[in-house]
Amino acid sequence: MKFRAIARQLRKPGGWSGKKVGNSMNKANRFLYEKLIEIICLQPVYSILEIGFGNGCFFPNFFEKMPGLHMTGIDYSLQMVKAAKRRNKKV
Repeated sequence: MKFRAIARQLRKPGGWSGKKVGNSMNKANRFLYEKLIEIICLQPVYSILEIGFGNGCFFPNFFEKMPGLHMTGIDYSLQMVKAAKRRNKKV
């Protein structure tokens, strides 16, 4: 994949490579999410806005740490929004 194509996919994953890019972003961001959840001191009264949540891979980690938490997310990629909804139906 050429540099510009990779940049487009990172900005707004979609098409045949969107799923692959989303999974790659999960691997790259796992450490950051784990650290964030560890240090943020979540409280059930918190409301979190996740901007650019990708395929929603890490949403369950937040709810596992703090049941009753309210999360809202926005993402530029419709493909990622649909993937996050499928992945998190039960949360």
